Amino acid sequence: MALFLSNAPPKAEKTRVLLLSTATDFLAVGAGVGSAILLSLLLHGVAPWLLAPFVAGVLYVLVQALEISVARSQDSDDDD
Repeated sequence: MALFLSNAPPKAEKTRVLLLSTATDFLAVGAGVGSAILLSLLLHGVAPWLLAPFVAGVLYVLVQALEISVARSQDSDDDD
């Protein structure tokens, strides 16, 4: 929300960070899909249908954020 309210343009990511984070995107997708499959195996009835999209979405975002953080730290290590 603060990004939308500020007048400054958003800081562009470095090409290497974008390359590393998109190259490892399959991990985030796999975590999201895997969590949905696991929930469908553990729970029965309506619960998996209600919980799986939420858990898969949250897990995808968290793993994607971890991938970007790792890519940024790798890029900052190379700059030193």
